[in-house]
Amino acid sequence: MKNQSLPKIIVLLGPTASGKTAVACALARAFDFEIINADSRQVYQHLRIGTAKPKGEWRAHLQTGERVYMVEDIPHYLMDVIDPAHPYMVAEWKMSAETRAREILRCGKRVLVVGGTGLYIDALTENFELPVRETNTAWRVELQKKSLAELAAFLRAHDSASAGRIDMNNPRRVLRALEVALATGKSFVAQQKKQPPQFYALKLGVRVSMEELTRRINARVDLMMEEGFLKEVRALLNAGYTEEDNALQSIGYRELIVHIKGEVSLDEAVQRIKTATRQYAKRQMTWFKRDAAIQWIESPEQARDCVMLHYEMSLRQYH
Repeated sequence: MKNQSLPKIIVLLGPTASGKTAVACALARAFDFEIINADSRQVYQHLRIGTAKPKGEWRAHLQTGERVYMVEDIPHYLMDVIDPAHPYMVAEWKMSAETRAREILRCGKRVLVVGGTGLYIDALTENFELPVRETNTAWRVELQKKSLAELAAFLRAHDSASAGRIDMNNPRRVLRALEVALATGKSFVAQQKKQPPQFYALKLGVRVSMEELTRRINARVDLMMEEGFLKEVRALLNAGYTEEDNALQSIGYRELIVHIKGEVSLDEAVQRIKTATRQYAKRQMTWFKRDAAIQWIESPEQARDCVMLHYEMSLRQYH
């Protein structure tokens, strides 16, 4: 049983293109939420179109004066804050999210965590004690020379438990798990120990049929291309970022880089983006389905009712 005496927060999750942003903004306007981003790609600066980052602007918070990324006058934290070359880790996000949540609560606002990165959400809500990677530059240099397939095979041989839990299509996470396993001699996931929770979290999942999700994903990728996704990737490369940088290994960026290098046509790259995004959405749902605590909703109205129950409040005071 969750400790209801803990500070209350809401987590809104779901697969990519499920419509989390629209639901989040509706809830924020109704209940005075401030939003903490839990999307591992939207944390990066300069990655706007390819991450479907909500359109916003940096300006001063009316209450605190702090410069904040504002979307429809709603503060969004841990969004558009990390340099694309920085190998941002789950432990860094967790620490920042915890700190920011406490600051929001101290200011008398409510906390809404929004995103589709299951590991981020679990780390925060389950209060995982995340393993610290031992630094071994020689190992890292050698491992980075290997292909993703080689790294995945190596991880399965040395840490099968982690291979069955993490996203094996994400080079950064495979490398991270492998480094920890080799450095400590222990499984990466086995070291993710739960501690007493710091927040009483209600987890709401946005449910969309796979047929509708596929339609939305395909349409969104087409819209990204119309909005200048290819130009965005070229600008990042011209700014000195490379395909080796963590952020540019994201879906969409890596496929367009392959096109820019002349290895595939633009049409082929776009089709690969759509396929990879659909596969990613399925992996997200597989992750979320393991969590029986998630309450699935299909509309902002359902989400609102769940929020009201969580806070034991009447909506009348917010009209």
